[in-house]
Amino acid sequence: MRRKEKEITDRGEIEAIIHQSDVCRLAMADAGGHYIVPLNFGFSENSLYLHTAQKGRKIDILKKNPRVFFEFYLGVSVISV
Repeated sequence: MRRKEKEITDRGEIEAIIHQSDVCRLAMADAGGHYIVPLNFGFSENSLYLHTAQKGRKIDILKKNPRVFFEFYLGVSVISV
């Protein structure tokens, strides 16, 4: 991490952020480029559970390249226009 003072390393703090999060985004990559999707999720006993269909681009990518990145967002809301 470029700014070490911003890094969160405490396991309890990391888990608290996950439990408070409203949105989880999963990022993957394949020959077609990068692919990132928001997903419903659960977290329990050191495991992240993602709600997803059993077919589609995500699954195709994961079969070829199981390396992923994920991010969590707190305090988000939907804005109607």
